[in-house]
Amino acid sequence: MKIIKRFFALLVALTFMLGLFSTNYDVHADTQKDGYNITISNVAVSPNPVNVGALASLKFDFSVYTLAQNAMKVGDTVTLSTNIGSMFGNLPITDLPLLAPNGEQIATATITETEIKLTVISEFPTDKNFFSGSVYTGGRLKALQNGAAVGAPATKQLTIEDSNTNVTFNVPNPAPSTGTGGGTPDPSARTINNRMLEKQGWTSGYDTAHIKLISNQISSLRLFNTYNTIDSSFGTYTEQTNLMVVDKIPHDGVIDESTVSFTAVRYNWMEVPAAGNAHYAQATPGTVMPIESGSNWIPVKQYFTQIYQSGSDTYDSFYAKVKAQKLSYGIFRDPATGGDTFIANMSNDSLKYTDLEPNLAGIAKIKDIYGVNGPSNGNIVTFFAEFDTHYPSITGQESVTNTGEVKSDQGSDTASVSYTIDKANGTASVAAGTVIVKLVDGNDDTTLIPNAEFKIQRKINNTWVDYFIRGRKASATTNASGIATFSGLSIGDYRLVQVSSQGDYTFNNKEFKPNTAYGTAGTLGATTGEFSITSATQPGFATIVPNYLSVSKKITGSKEYVDQDENEISIPENTFKTVLAQLPGENYDGVTMPTSLTTDIQVSPSGKGFFEFEEIKFTKPGTFKFSVKEDVTNPLEGVTYDTSEKTVTITVTKANGELKAEVDSEPSFKNVFNYTYANFKVKKSLTGDTPTNAGEFKFELTAVSTTANVAEMPMPAGSNADKKEVSVNGAGEVEFGKIEYKAVGKYVYKVVEVNTNLANYTYDQAEYTVTVDVTTDADNKLVSTYEIKKGTEVVTDLEFTNKYETPVAPVAPVTPASPKTGDSTTNMMFMFGMLAVSVALMLVAAGYKKQLR
Repeated sequence: MKIIKRFFALLVALTFMLGLFSTNYDVHADTQKDGYNITISNVAVSPNPVNVGALASLKFDFSVYTLAQNAMKVGDTVTLSTNIGSMFGNLPITDLPLLAPNGEQIATATITETEIKLTVISEFPTDKNFFSGSVYTGGRLKALQNGAAVGAPATKQLTIEDSNTNVTFNVPNPAPSTGTGGGTPDPSARTINNRMLEKQGWTSGYDTAHIKLISNQISSLRLFNTYNTIDSSFGTYTEQTNLMVVDKIPHDGVIDESTVSFTAVRYNWMEVPAAGNAHYAQATPGTVMPIESGSNWIPVKQYFTQIYQSGSDTYDSFYAKVKAQKLSYGIFRDPATGGDTFIANMSNDSLKYTDLEPNLAGIAKIKDIYGVNGPSNGNIVTFFAEFDTHYPSITGQESVTNTGEVKSDQGSDTASVSYTIDKANGTASVAAGTVIVKLVDGNDDTTLIPNAEFKIQRKINNTWVDYFIRGRKASATTNASGIATFSGLSIGDYRLVQVSSQGDYTFNNKEFKPNTAYGTAGTLGATTGEFSITSATQPGFATIVPNYLSVSKKITGSKEYVDQDENEISIPENTFKTVLAQLPGENYDGVTMPTSLTTDIQVSPSGKGFFEFEEIKFTKPGTFKFSVKEDVTNPLEGVTYDTSEKTVTITVTKANGELKAEVDSEPSFKNVFNYTYANFKVKKSLTGDTPTNAGEFKFELTAVSTTANVAEMPMPAGSNADKKEVSVNGAGEVEFGKIEYKAVGKYVYKVVEVNTNLANYTYDQAEYTVTVDVTTDADNKLVSTYEIKKGTEVVTDLEFTNKYETPVAPVAPVTPASPKTGDSTTNMMFMFGMLAVSVALMLVAAGYKKQLR
């Protein structure tokens, strides 16, 4: 982690150093505040220089990550400081969408006079601690005076955090008065339409219709009517507020987003000649009337804000988003049908005629119509919205009527247009950026499948991620004709992914066939569904995806487990497995094998077991054979397996639109467990004398240890825990009893004689160690051998030798002769002797003391 932080710090430092040598357009810097590291770069205003009072756009890039490395969450807001309010008006700007690289809207931006707030929304990934992107306002900022004057432009520095760019403000020279201008007076000229909405439409391909919507915010004639009366029936000027234009494309048609355009219309005019006008008797000579000839159509899409549909938007909530923002538009896609509705807010109180044509300000008379003193305060009131539409659900030739509506707080209007979509001749083309999916039953390739969901994924940094179009997840559901359509895809690498199907149909995302009904269309990868868009004019894609009715069936069977004596024994858990496989040379078209081809034998205390494989799925009728056999790759020691291969046949039939499957048999296997055993014999020997009666001698077998995977050391019958005693009377042999071994390993025992303290016997103190080695032979049966050691010496028998000694009868001791009574001669001699010795010792001691002096 420390290395990563140091590396990032180095990058930040390098970025800052590069910024010192960049142009005004590329000035950027890092800021740490409120727990975030913030990088702002590429701040730019367009146009630059900008005329005072004109509209401009702001664009900058940002990168934000949390200093604590914790994930960002919904509602987190990063606040950037700015001085934009001192230089531009038309603030605040709210809810600017911020999109991730896959097109998903993850945040919004709000711009006020002193702050720019970036707020995380619900679609933001829950595990990320950073986000980056660009903020673009469109042409919505109105340039303020900023100290500029005619001939004296002013330059100010726009700052966002520590990043900045210089903006120059101009005041243009006043336009000269040029008279009335306009077209040549014509007594037979007609004026323009006075409706709130006009609609035009025509086909420009086999499945493409071009739609043009013309809206008038206050009706263009009424602009002139406030200047001079042309026709009293036009009425007086009334502003139409919240002017909303809606066009729901019929037949679940879709809009090609890349073709959407907006045009502002400034109608031309002419002076009514002296002879008047043949169509308008009230048109006074010398007055001005609007005409279409010579009018000016100016592209203004940059001044419109696109509103994006979120995953949770309903039609009403999306409509409200567009209505809340003047000069905005959006395309709502119905999640149920896949059809598009175009919604635009044509209300305008900021974009002026003179922003687009400054010279209008100097034209006599007309400046009072289109200028700031005119009835609309100079705001543009007439806009064209145009776009291409496509009709994937139409398969032949069909007449289409497209009706749009306009609605304001003051009134409403509708307009319709009809055109013919013709795909009958099979030469239809698929529009650029569009994918048309047809879902059919793969068994007949004709039955259409509705209510199945598809989605588009895009490859970003070599990873497939769900794609978003206009901020909404790119998913579509097949309609009654089995058609699902995606439109609005830009340049990139994509793949089509089926998410669900209807009823019992199954899908595998591995079959994508060309749709030959379209003469001009790209194809998807036959087994991957992948496709690439390399240019904005490249034809779209059409594919047929087969799904299959399915039926599932399980193969089950049983197992018998006995010992070598045919006694049923319990099956140990997680020990035995069976394997499912297809047979070589057989046809398995339409068969999906289970993810796991092995299954455990389920245990049963009765010695019986059973097994059940996961479901096998079938999508086509037929007879299918499978093999089932025991898995002997890791055999259990001592078991003789059933090595036969069982064949199971499943027959699949189709009737009444359903598939049915029948299994012909349940395979069964029998396993035999072969245990081994050992029996230790003790030999008793006696030496010495022959006892009168045979004594009882006891011997003890004790379990010591084992390397086998067993819960308890095996012991012979009659044992007490891990010990067993046996006995023999006198010399002879005795066995401890049969010990059964059911697992490979070494088993160690100790054998000793029990000292029972029989009289006249000397017991054998020997201690024997017996090691039993259990292994398997070539047939996997258990076999055993054992080794006996006496101390460290290997011996062949467990032999104990005791010695018996016959006890000897006791002999009476000889009594010495007693001295005669009154005879004291001996005693007297002993007394005189003792006295002489004492005197001698006293003399020696006296001499020794004298020498010491």
